[in-house]
Amino acid sequence: MIQKLIPIMVFAVFGFYLMGGLFSAKLGMIDDHEIPYFLGSDGRITLSELPGVIGKTEIGAWGEYLRFRPSYYTLRVLETMLWRDNATLWFAARYVLLVLSMWMGFSVMTVYFPKILSYLFIFYTLTMPFWADILTRLGPSETYAVLALVVFAYGWQFEKSVLVFLGYILGIGSKENILFLFPLLLVWTGIKILNKTLTRKELMGILLSIGFTTWVVGGIVLATNKAGADIYGAPISYRYRVTRFVWDIPKIIAERSMYFSVATALILSIGSMFKIYRKKVLPNLICLLLVLMCIASQYIFYPNTIPNHSRYDYPALLLIRIADLVAIVGLLKIVSSTRLRNYIKGILYLLLGLYTLMGIYRYGYIHTLSRSETVVSATNSFDNNINKIMVATKSNENAIFVFVSERYIDFEPVSSVVRYLNARQVKNRIEFKYTPQSKLSDPLGIHLEKRLIGAMNGENKEELFERFDVYSDPKNECYSITFGYASALPNCPEIVRF
Repeated sequence: MIQKLIPIMVFAVFGFYLMGGLFSAKLGMIDDHEIPYFLGSDGRITLSELPGVIGKTEIGAWGEYLRFRPSYYTLRVLETMLWRDNATLWFAARYVLLVLSMWMGFSVMTVYFPKILSYLFIFYTLTMPFWADILTRLGPSETYAVLALVVFAYGWQFEKSVLVFLGYILGIGSKENILFLFPLLLVWTGIKILNKTLTRKELMGILLSIGFTTWVVGGIVLATNKAGADIYGAPISYRYRVTRFVWDIPKIIAERSMYFSVATALILSIGSMFKIYRKKVLPNLICLLLVLMCIASQYIFYPNTIPNHSRYDYPALLLIRIADLVAIVGLLKIVSSTRLRNYIKGILYLLLGLYTLMGIYRYGYIHTLSRSETVVSATNSFDNNINKIMVATKSNENAIFVFVSERYIDFEPVSSVVRYLNARQVKNRIEFKYTPQSKLSDPLGIHLEKRLIGAMNGENKEELFERFDVYSDPKNECYSITFGYASALPNCPEIVRF
């Protein structure tokens, strides 16, 4: 029993080392404003309110948003009901998810590698820069996608079909780039059929998963056909994306040090041509090709953006190193019947151990640790600013609060502050003064600026801005809440700047 608990304890300590500092953070300005929005002015979600709150998300607007994440928003609203606006509980939940993900990944890896190498590989993967963008924020859908992939892999490895379906639904329903799980689900189904082990319950799970996939993909396709671009503003040209990826393959292999996995794929392909090796290497070849296919899907999904040291590098950069593990297992299968098998295994294990140790020593965890400090400082500062506004509202309930901005990139900060004030039941009149500084050519910027100008003129009544009254150019009993580099109004003293 103690032996089984050791990995969990190790990862619990390691996870706390990475995330413990975040327990003193507050809710932030970016992304986190959904939490007070969901909670409403009474600060809670009851069971009877739950369907209505979920309906206010993308789930209630199928085919209208450029992304459709039913699993993500269902879990996010459920978490909001549980943790409310307590940031410590939110980050504690993410800490638990990280520990669980590391343990499940470790459990799968120990089937093929010694425990010490499995520990080292897990520790090494957490040095990758993109983790800082996932672990230190409450909003990214990658938070659930990380758990989804390890649950899917764990269920596949240990023949727990319920976990396969759970990981699948959680994955593709949280992030659109995780749709590569669909062909993997079909392969898993094919293996079950060939081995004649597919049960009725599993067949029902497969049909439900396919139906769920159709629902998710259908919503995205409908919305993108209307918009002509994806959620990131990139043109929807699959021919361009695939052509660009094929053209960049040599560059990707070189920059991401994929020589070993690609060379092994070629060796296994050649070995599969010989009957004597075919049965031995074919499963490993298929597995390696599937991992490489998943990597390719990410480069096609995010053209010209990987790596960018953010959450969008997940899972591509992680899968690249997983491909190396699959390649090692494949090579060991080839030499398993030779006299040199133990020497070759020892050499490969030694190289893997040295590689992971060097990576840990070279990169460390500075990205996540430094970002954690920044998040704690920024969120506490934001919380203090909101409290300053609350003090001003209580001292003068008749005062007008004027949000002052001159940049379209203030779109989310402006709407975020409004949501926090609404949640705290601020009754004062709120107006918005927006002064664009230059002509825009960026389609996204033009779109956001139009909405901001509409909010100033009282023409934009979408939920984000319905709280704003028509700008009246107040001369007294007013305060400026400024954003970015905007200047406070002459007759309205500045109380906070975001």
